[in-house]
Amino acid sequence: MPTGVQSVMTIPANRTDLPQSTPKNGLKPWLGRVFRKAERYFELPSTEALTLPERWLSQTRIPSWPLASLIIGGGFYLLFLGLAYSDGFASEMSRAGGWRHSLILPVMISYLLLIQPLSRRLLTQAIKTFRTVAPYNDRLRRLEQEAYALNRRWEWLAIFGGILAGWLILQPIFNTAYPSQLYYDVVGYALVFGLLGWHIYSALTRTRLLAAMHSQVQDFNIFKEQAPLKPIFQWGLGIAGFLIGALVIGVIFIPQTALFNPTTSIIYIILGLTAILVLVFSKVPASLISQFRILRAFILFILIAVIGTVGFNQLEDWDLGVAFYATIITMTTIGYGDYSPTTPEGRIFTILLSLFAIGIGGYAVTSIASFVIEGNFHRFIQGRKLDKEILRIKNHYILCGAGRMGKQIATEFYKSEVPFVVIEQSPIVLEGLLREAEVPYVQGDATQDETQHLAGFELAKGLVAAL
Repeated sequence: MPTGVQSVMTIPANRTDLPQSTPKNGLKPWLGRVFRKAERYFELPSTEALTLPERWLSQTRIPSWPLASLIIGGGFYLLFLGLAYSDGFASEMSRAGGWRHSLILPVMISYLLLIQPLSRRLLTQAIKTFRTVAPYNDRLRRLEQEAYALNRRWEWLAIFGGILAGWLILQPIFNTAYPSQLYYDVVGYALVFGLLGWHIYSALTRTRLLAAMHSQVQDFNIFKEQAPLKPIFQWGLGIAGFLIGALVIGVIFIPQTALFNPTTSIIYIILGLTAILVLVFSKVPASLISQFRILRAFILFILIAVIGTVGFNQLEDWDLGVAFYATIITMTTIGYGDYSPTTPEGRIFTILLSLFAIGIGGYAVTSIASFVIEGNFHRFIQGRKLDKEILRIKNHYILCGAGRMGKQIATEFYKSEVPFVVIEQSPIVLEGLLREAEVPYVQGDATQDETQHLAGFELAKGLVAAL
């Protein structure tokens, strides 16, 4: 394994446990130890596989990650204060009572930098757990490298995409008479939304890679200890918590009058959807993610609809109903022609929206259509009924495999009225069995703990292997 990745995991977990009570020799030494131990959670990663934020902060030559994060956020705000007092914008802010609201950007910058080593710590714990339950191979090593270093090109795209989205949504004031306000809006939005774009990309990509690692480890442990889902779920829960923390900061510092307007709502929705996606995909192996096609299509459709609605509302000054209507007819390529953008910014936005929305709209429509036409909707309803039926079964047999031998055993169980549940991975084999009789079943890998749990393994009388 590369030495860079090894060095990330040299800090034992028990060294970061905080003292539970103050010692007898005084409060000050105890607080010093608490600070030093807590600071270990934020240590700069000593690894060659640096992400862009890690590389940038390492170039500051500041040994403490929390201190570097606070200096960057505080330095941005101090420079703004100096400009504001020199050009007179400070007095205008004092009259408007906007000093507290102006803290949102420096606080958000420091927060988004501070959570980077915490997310890396969660990633390291998950990878370390997977290492202990399966032999390490080139595939796992490559996935680990990708999870730590990410893809440099996609990192840049996520950062610049976040900056452009932030400028488009919040529209910095370029025609202001105060250079300090221009600096605050342009530079501050760039830093915050660039980091937000990076964190969204990092969260989704690393969740996907961890799910792939879990699936790979599971393949190596068919007859051994099963790969645990707990570390990847802890990762998802932690990342979702970090994203929700960004929402909380916004609620604290954004003015009450702007708390739920369309501009801030789109930011809340993007962060909320990212947290939901991370939680959804962190609880299942990569082999099961493909079954969430309808969920992905729905989320993408809603996301583009919200972006289009807010974009038209802000750029063309259309009300939300008209903006939503224009977005939907753009996504579905209907284009009645009753509403057309009149501003240059609106036309550019419509072009960009069309490039993405038409493809996503078609993907959503075809996914929903296939879900209904191919019988997935019927199987979904039938599956819900079977889930309730399986929950009521006790002292039953679990039949693993519904091939030629398994089908014969299932037939005998069915004729003898012996309670049983079939576990079969192949949908074709299951359809052949269900044509013979309506039997309770679980579609999945019979060697996985999750699948056995769904089949009521804890309450079963016995297990029959017909794989």
